[in-house]
Amino acid sequence: MIKVYLDWNCITHCKDSLVELKELLQQYRHIFICPYGVAHLRDIQTNLNANPKEYEKDLDLLTHICGGHMILCNNDRLEVLNVTPREYLLDNGKDLDFLQNKFNFPYNSTRELLRIAFNPKDLHRIAVEDNPQNVIPLINSIVKKNLHVFDSIDALLKQTSAYRENTLEMRIKEIYFALDMLGYKSEAKTKSFSNIDTDAHHIANACICDYLISNDKKMRDKTKAIYSHIHCVTKVLDPQSFMKEIPKIAQQCYEDDLIPKVMSTNGIPTMQDDGAHYKALDYPLWGTFKYCYNANTLDSNMPGNMAIFRPGSFMFYDELRPLATITALGLPESQREAQIEHYIQSYVQSKPIEDFAFTLNGNNYKYDCLLTTQDNLPALRVSYDRI
Repeated sequence: MIKVYLDWNCITHCKDSLVELKELLQQYRHIFICPYGVAHLRDIQTNLNANPKEYEKDLDLLTHICGGHMILCNNDRLEVLNVTPREYLLDNGKDLDFLQNKFNFPYNSTRELLRIAFNPKDLHRIAVEDNPQNVIPLINSIVKKNLHVFDSIDALLKQTSAYRENTLEMRIKEIYFALDMLGYKSEAKTKSFSNIDTDAHHIANACICDYLISNDKKMRDKTKAIYSHIHCVTKVLDPQSFMKEIPKIAQQCYEDDLIPKVMSTNGIPTMQDDGAHYKALDYPLWGTFKYCYNANTLDSNMPGNMAIFRPGSFMFYDELRPLATITALGLPESQREAQIEHYIQSYVQSKPIEDFAFTLNGNNYKYDCLLTTQDNLPALRVSYDRI
């Protein structure tokens, strides 16, 4: 299924200006999963004492949209938890309070001191850069002339307990602060260090999802700059653009000729300095399989009309039913539910799952499919013939 990460600004406006987004996500719940993370809970905690009633409403709204789908970055290891926001807070609320209160860093004054040390013309070039993909290379070229200044800021950041670990989350946060400090889509002075850190935390969580949806253009632009720099394929959209795309996504995921269409554009790797890369599908096959590998490019002995499909790097429990339903497509209707339950239970209990073959006939193609398991994740081998 397609993982859509909504920042807190989007979620809270699902009560008013973005009600349509909440309704669309509910309507297409069979395709989309909306995970939440600690950053959402940190945002909600600001109302815990100031407005307890709103705090409860916020928790209800987060649960309605995200269910029990939680992403937790633990060092460089991703954890996928099946836990509701209230259940997580029940066990970890004190740790969250400590996290929220420990960001005592003079951010705004430090930002001003940093900018004084740089050439105003260089800062202007950063501020007016239109293309987010060009920002970090530009900053790198400027910082090389001022390394001693930037090293002192880095040392200050590392004095806080939050910035001592060398993890993906921390690296993303450091880049986010560098962009903001040097004037690229900078936040208002009224924003605290904790607020800005939470925004960066959202970006770190979302980098393992398919979409990041944010109503904040400054955040979106900084995110695009960071994702481009770290080669992250997560798409960054505003809510209105995403809502327009939802029906198209739903249609294209089940398009009859999606398999042959993507094999030539997505199934052939491109060679880059750090190795071979496969492009993620714009519209995952059946809303489940995100990557396509043309079998012939993996093994020249394989036929050219065969492909291997894989999901992303992890799955939530709720994704098992849509996946298991695929295994039952070729069975008589009376046998489907038993097969679906068998597949789910086998997968959950780490029992061997027998490869399951089935045939599908579309309007233009006949597909012979084999669902198997590779590296503890499902893989679909498909060959096709034009009808």
